[in-house]
Amino acid sequence: MSQAASKALGIPMAAFTVTLDEHDFSNMGIGGEVLTESVYWSKYKELKD
Repeated sequence: MSQAASKALGIPMAAFTVTLDEHDFSNMGIGGEVLTESVYWSKYKELKD
């Protein structure tokens, strides 16, 4: 992420801070749907198992 932002904005990578914050899958969405209720969730579960 830092590298892409650095290239796009022309700012040195050292100027960026990346913070990752974990969330429950039920608090995420994709394509206007709650992730755990979308077709992507079943595909994720297939790959995980």
